[in-house]
Amino acid sequence: MQKELTKDEIDFFRIQMLYNISNGWSWYAYKRLGPQKIIEAELEMWKDLMPTAVDLLTQLIDPQGTDIEKAKHVLTQVSKISGYVPEFLEETSELLKWEYTLCPNWDSMIMMNLEDYLSIDGKPAKVSCIHGCTAINKAYFEKINPKFTMQHFKLRPAGDNTCVFQISL
Repeated sequence: MQKELTKDEIDFFRIQMLYNISNGWSWYAYKRLGPQKIIEAELEMWKDLMPTAVDLLTQLIDPQGTDIEKAKHVLTQVSKISGYVPEFLEETSELLKWEYTLCPNWDSMIMMNLEDYLSIDGKPAKVSCIHGCTAINKAYFEKINPKFTMQHFKLRPAGDNTCVFQISL
């Protein structure tokens, strides 16, 4: 019996394929250009392309409250789109710390067995795992307040079992 995909299955497959295509493109570019060139290219791309997405999301969700409350709402909504699952670890009036308990980007790299792409000499080769999450989230948070700073503490490609980020004022 043939099966029709459900909306949830379609959405899951769509996002997984987008991550696979993105990671695959980056992997081929990384193999040809090396880590520094791919980092430069992807950071330039995000800088140029993220403002449109940031503006659109901000208009759609209209975050309210303190800057930290707005940032938490934005992160929660972005995660619904990206498939990442944040668990909030700490929240004060001046900081928000979270752990990504699920990362479809990382899962995609594991599924495609891109081991050399994930780590070279114990150092991450994949831009998205550090530079990407930082640059993309920073673009959303700086729309709320340009004084936000962002840090990462744990990272999967560095051998940790999760990724932990924090923004603060």
